[in-house]
This record gives sequence, structure tokens and C-alpha cells, in this order.
Amino acid sequence: MKKILTLASLFFICFATAKSEKSTIIHDILNDYVVQKVDEMQQIIKFSDTQAEQLKKLELRFLLDVQKAENCCFCNPQKRVDKLRAKKYLAAEKILPKYQFIQYKAIDNKEVKRHPEIAE
Repeated sequence: MKKILTLASLFFICFATAKSEKSTIIHDILNDYVVQKVDEMQQIIKFSDTQAEQLKKLELRFLLDVQKAENCCFCNPQKRVDKLRAKKYLAAEKILPKYQFIQYKAIDNKEVKRHPEIAE
């Protein structure tokens, strides 16, 4: 009986450790992507460093929430992602002036190219 309890405890500890390592790796990958994305947008749109930091936090939170929504088995992931995207744009609209927000949203929705100089 003690062996079973010990094995079960060991399995639980290994499972919990593996789960936290996986989430840390995903968080790091998403964070790197967000930093690159916002830095590229900052070069194009020319918003301030303070705004960039706020957008990085917003984008990272959005991507983490999207990941949770895609792993949810009780909800419709597409509807949830659409709601999260709308919430992200409302928050971004408060961070950026109107003309910069329009540019941000257009680049984010891939309505315009991020690197117009490359397209020439």
C-alpha cells in the first residue's frame, strides 16, 4: 500500500513539474513573439516606448488567453477568440491615438504589409 501511495505521489510530482515546464516554455516563446511583433510595429507606426510596453503586455495576455481558449473542451474556441480579439482592440484603442490604432489594427489583421519596403 505504501508503494502505491509513493508511486502515485511521485507520478503526481512529475506530472506537475512537466506541466509547469511546458507552460514556461510556451510563455517564453509567446513573449519572444510579442516583443518582435510590437518592436516591428513600433518602427512602422512610431508609438512611444511606454505605449510599446503596454501593447506588449496586452498582446501577451491575448495570446495566453487564446491558448487557453483553444485548449478548452467546453467552449467554442472560435467565438471565444473573436471575443478576446475584440477585447484586445478595445484596450489597444485606449493606449494608442486614433490614427495609430487604425494602423495597428490594419497591420495586426494583415490588411497591410509589415515591411512595405520589402514589397517593392
